[in-house]
Amino acid sequence: MSKEVRLGLLAILTIGLAIWGYKFVKGKNIFKKTKTFHVIYDNIEQLTVASPVLINGYNIGSVSAIQLNPKDTKSIKVSIEVDGNIQYPKDTKAVLKSSGVVGGKIIDISFDAACTGPNCAQDEDTLNGRTEGLIETMIGSDLTSYSATIKESVGGAMDTILTQLSDKDNPSPINQSLWKLQETLDNLSGATNSMNSIMSSSTGNLNTTFENLAKLTNSLAESDQQIKSLLTNLDAISTEMRSVQLTPTLDAANGVLARAEDLMSGLDTTVSTSNATFEELTTLLENMNNGDGMLPKLLHDETFSDNIELSTKNLNLLLQDLRLNPRRYLKVFGKKVPAYTLPEEDPAQPILDGN
Repeated sequence: MSKEVRLGLLAILTIGLAIWGYKFVKGKNIFKKTKTFHVIYDNIEQLTVASPVLINGYNIGSVSAIQLNPKDTKSIKVSIEVDGNIQYPKDTKAVLKSSGVVGGKIIDISFDAACTGPNCAQDEDTLNGRTEGLIETMIGSDLTSYSATIKESVGGAMDTILTQLSDKDNPSPINQSLWKLQETLDNLSGATNSMNSIMSSSTGNLNTTFENLAKLTNSLAESDQQIKSLLTNLDAISTEMRSVQLTPTLDAANGVLARAEDLMSGLDTTVSTSNATFEELTTLLENMNNGDGMLPKLLHDETFSDNIELSTKNLNLLLQDLRLNPRRYLKVFGKKVPAYTLPEEDPAQPILDGN
């Protein structure tokens, strides 16, 4: 065999080994009979080319291609190459599931029984696809039964807990704390109701108050210009007050205060003199009330007062008669006195009659 033939055979062998190695890395065995099936999924998260295809955990192939579904771009078309020696029924399901919590995705092939004849799926057929979540993968497909079991277990535990918590006499700290919390919430509810009642009864007053505040605000807004003018005038007055010479004014005020002090001193003297006079007058009045002189008798002795009054009346008669009949009193001087004639209308008559 020539050298060229040997080089050609070596090249062919190398190329064949390279192709086989590439296929092997991708999960394909060119020396093994395979079948290609297609599966349609809505979502293939973490599924990649060469992901394993299993039956009950046994590797029968791998994913050969992934592409958008030409008939519906919202779905994904996945092609798988599996062991061709196995007969797959047409109702075979290709379930996309997780291989573990941190693992990738796998395709699990499941069917009820082997097929024969026309009931078997042929190469390039499309299988039914279904996706399982991580929880469903971990606990199995009977999720409803598992949930019911969990519900019954949790429900029994909750019933026991609720029974214990509903017992007010249970000395458990948690139980007592919950009952205290319930009492606190009841008190808070009562306080809230009371506050609502107070707020409801005070709504009218609050509305009136807010209306008055609004009126006051409007009045202040309307009086803004007047307030500004008043502040301007006050500023002007303050400026003028600062410019006024206060020293002479203060000196004059001090002089007035000094004269007022002198006047107050004189007033004190006058008051002292008045007090002394009142004391003397008080002593005089006491002597008049308690003494033996003429004034006490005049004040307290009625007989003495009557005698004085009678004497005064007689003196008035004498003076009246002397004025009307002066001739009756000329005998004193040695002249003859004419006879006395009583006047028709004697002015002294009312006195004589006691009127």
